[in-house]
Amino acid sequence: MQYHAYFSIVALMFSAKEVLGHHNFTLDDNVLISLPELSSDPVVGGDTRYLCFLNVRVYSNPSLNRPASDIPVYALTERENSYIGYSKVKTDENGNACVITLCYENALLLVETDRENALAASKDKQHLHIAMQYSILHKQRGIKVQNVQNFGSLFGQPGPVYANSEIEKQFCENSSPDYFHFKYHFFGEPDKLEENPEAEEYDPNTSWYPSFGAKEACFIKIQIQTGIFSTSIVAESVNAVSGFWYGTAIASPKEGINSGTAKAACVEFRCPAVNDLNDDIPTFLNASIALPSGSSCNLTSMSNELSQKGILNTTDTTFWGTLTSNSNYGPNVGIYKNVKEPQDVARFSCYTGKNAFESAYEMNPGVGIALAYLCQ
Repeated sequence: MQYHAYFSIVALMFSAKEVLGHHNFTLDDNVLISLPELSSDPVVGGDTRYLCFLNVRVYSNPSLNRPASDIPVYALTERENSYIGYSKVKTDENGNACVITLCYENALLLVETDRENALAASKDKQHLHIAMQYSILHKQRGIKVQNVQNFGSLFGQPGPVYANSEIEKQFCENSSPDYFHFKYHFFGEPDKLEENPEAEEYDPNTSWYPSFGAKEACFIKIQIQTGIFSTSIVAESVNAVSGFWYGTAIASPKEGINSGTAKAACVEFRCPAVNDLNDDIPTFLNASIALPSGSSCNLTSMSNELSQKGILNTTDTTFWGTLTSNSNYGPNVGIYKNVKEPQDVARFSCYTGKNAFESAYEMNPGVGIALAYLCQ
């Protein structure tokens, strides 16, 4: 059977570990530096220093609509091309943090937990004062701020730099998302589909969407209970008769409203088809959960339909099996088949766990799932 490697978690290029009151930082050039915590005293060794707060907001997904709370934010202060100290603060329930550094020096902003790094949002998604000098590092691993200083308000919007006073600190900590700030997010990869370039259009033996007219799409819904953000499911679809690789889909678990740590991913796979002779062309689905290093999962449940008929084989991080055009679909199974265009009903049904289209939909992680995992 043909196998196609598609996705792997990229090794993080910055990391920090606390050792005896210091933090060890591994920078992108593999240089290990150990930094002391930056003193907040205005006078050190007889020298007067000016301190500033940098306003950072952290989100759990690239859409920047789910704040991530209790996430460490680091500012590494750089003077004359050498890092001299770090400061650290955790985000509040709104994903907001105000981390201290020295004014008129450079600062490197990093956002990370023990297992995963957040990425700096792209420049077109940053919300910063026009005078702010900064650069986004390779692979979005951090933001380098040059000559940190408070430029005042612009059109009534303060930030992202605040002076070191109790009033300014409160302004920063209570700032609105409309005010200037640096943005970070965790992976939460957007759903992707890589189709085999050798497939022939509308060919039931090779094409991902072989139907004429309205395309038909299939999804399997996987629940994942986890506090880890950088999680995804990678699923290959293969012609179970010929071994032809249709393609690989990737989907990340999405949060629902008030769902706590419960998330769910709707992973697309190639719908089973029939040929011109009305012979069934089953799809072999082979999927795995991609996690940061050091993480693990346990399978906690399977829908009754899948369990009773033995359709899927499972481990604690993988599942695979063969689906046919006669397989049962719908919320009771956790596998969905419907039209893709014009309203993407199949995806909407999977999100909501219902056999119906809803114009305004949110992921409902607890309804209509095929498999459930606990990952930590």
